[in-house]
Amino acid sequence: MNTSPLTRAFFVLATITLLSTGAASAADLRVMISAGFHGVYAELAPAFEKASGHHLITMRGPSMGDSPEAIPTRLARGEAADVVILDGEAANALAERGVVRADSKAVLARSQVGMVVRAGAAKPDISTVEAFKATLLAAKSIAYSDSGSGTYLSTTLFAKLGMAEQIAGKSRKVRGPPSGEPVAAVVARGEAEIGFQQVSELIHTPGVSFVGALPEALQPGFTFAAAITKDAREAEAANALIRFLTSPDAAATIVKAGLMPPSSASTMSAAECAVWARERSFAKSVDDHDAKAFAEHLHPGALFNAGSEAPTRGAEAVAKGWAGIIEGKRIVLRWRAQFVNIGGEPDIAISRGPYVLEDPRPETKPEARYRVGHFVSVWKKEPASGVWHVLFDGGGSAPLAVENSAAAEKFLAQAPTNCVNR
Repeated sequence: MNTSPLTRAFFVLATITLLSTGAASAADLRVMISAGFHGVYAELAPAFEKASGHHLITMRGPSMGDSPEAIPTRLARGEAADVVILDGEAANALAERGVVRADSKAVLARSQVGMVVRAGAAKPDISTVEAFKATLLAAKSIAYSDSGSGTYLSTTLFAKLGMAEQIAGKSRKVRGPPSGEPVAAVVARGEAEIGFQQVSELIHTPGVSFVGALPEALQPGFTFAAAITKDAREAEAANALIRFLTSPDAAATIVKAGLMPPSSASTMSAAECAVWARERSFAKSVDDHDAKAFAEHLHPGALFNAGSEAPTRGAEAVAKGWAGIIEGKRIVLRWRAQFVNIGGEPDIAISRGPYVLEDPRPETKPEARYRVGHFVSVWKKEPASGVWHVLFDGGGSAPLAVENSAAAEKFLAQAPTNCVNR
């Protein structure tokens, strides 16, 4: 059977669940979701339904605001849902009110607020705070959403910049889906000169040019999160959906949608952190084009491309086979450790994380330059020295193309930058 990496990943998750909790029948799973994560959800939903047998019933609405379609408003008037997917702070507010189960909340993605202009119009400079302020002052008309990003702009950011009064008379709030439309659609028709919304809601709308994200100092730190409702009829199926959407294999779709995977310090045992650091060191040897350091990480019996028809056996053969990758002239490979687990055998560990492949040759077309995926490797600790060496490299998931270096960097950034002992 030819299945996608994400579908295969869910089969693994489903198998673990069935072994631990017993088989469950297919469910009609009611999902309330806001616009910012909807593109990701819509792309991944068929794989979830196919792998799980569950049927998704989707209801859309803003994360917050005064719209009668806003998710908190719909829940307050008694509309039923098993799981909600919305702005992270809105999820926290629902948890504080006891509407969703606080312990079920999971962050799915990080998000930035961005800006668009009508296609063909000059792109203003918003690269610094001062440049951004100048752009706001110069704009004849401004549009923002009726949900999280618009609430932040109209109630917090404009006032913080000391510009609330100057902007009020030339700005408008745009009601979003399902009965409304994205801010970008208003800009595309020429009804607003500039428009603001979360990047994932801007970049795929025709008729506009994406200017960029707001300066980092002005970003509100938005996230999208999922949580199971207090009165969920299908809590087990809801939990399966959340696990599916937080799978590492969902990261490529998240990045493609203009979002960033969650990133934080990994919490592992001291031994797992040691493997995590060793994997980082292994990746650095390739980053530094250091063949000697690369070879020092290999187990004498190393087996790379495990599971393929022609695996590479032995440390010497692996080092020779990777010489071109280490050199980095025809292909540039970068990877980062994200998860490490040590099971019943204390000297065996499995490591997993994102990788980026770049074809740096000038003749390479931009759309073919960057590909991303997830690797899997197995490490073994030497009894005498206590040093970990890579024993198996499984090659990981099939690479997916991403549009530019920024998207590739976002994908790689899902891996934590440090490891904290639990």
